[in-house]
Amino acid sequence: MRFYLLLACCFCLSCSFNERNAEKIETNDYYLFFNPGYFSKQDGIQNAIFLFIKEPPDEFSDHIKIAEEDVSRYEKMDLEYYADLREYVLRDRYTVLERKKNENSIVFVYEKQADQEFKFKTYEQIYFHEGKVFRLSFHSIDPGFDKHFEKAREVLESFRLK
Repeated sequence: MRFYLLLACCFCLSCSFNERNAEKIETNDYYLFFNPGYFSKQDGIQNAIFLFIKEPPDEFSDHIKIAEEDVSRYEKMDLEYYADLREYVLRDRYTVLERKKNENSIVFVYEKQADQEFKFKTYEQIYFHEGKVFRLSFHSIDPGFDKHFEKAREVLESFRLK
């Protein structure tokens, strides 16, 4: 019995240690967590936040972008309609590899060949909440995509609407 109690205490300590090391981004609409040892935060324009990977390959910056767009002025706007518009725009400039509907979001994976040497790949999750669209995207050059995707996924999965 003491062993199980000790094991439970160790588990709780490891969980709280991870939460202490995570940094929280919180707005009026959402919050998420990221590892400040792996990502550096930078505020962007128009309610965008960037999380740059601290060790990007070559001279390119692999990053996560969290963008918010107010679409409340469009009466019929919802998640599905916005995703249809987004896919239409993406198909002009990118190859859409995947579109998948989750319980409360739509995921796109798309890529673009920049030149013979580099292919840019993006994983994007779109949420719709109270007249606003929230786009969380992980952008990377293709070799770095697989290397950093699991850490990026942890951040994307921590996203919660209020």
